[in-house]
Amino acid sequence: MSSEIRTKGVILRSSALGENSKAAVCFTENLGKISVALNGVKKINGKLQAVGQLFAFSELRLIKCRGSMYTL
Repeated sequence: MSSEIRTKGVILRSSALGENSKAAVCFTENLGKISVALNGVKKINGKLQAVGQLFAFSELRLIKCRGSMYTL
């Protein structure tokens, strides 16, 4: 089971990833520049809509999935 990583970060770039998700490049305090999958951020009532905005600074809880990709 993967462990959760907590860090602060800023969204630098994002692009569409399917119907309800985005792929983003994030610069974090502990990990540097990483790729993040933001699942469900494009839903109308999605709780993570604010996190997916460009230059949004927030505390992130990440889980490492495949390769160098993380998920929020």
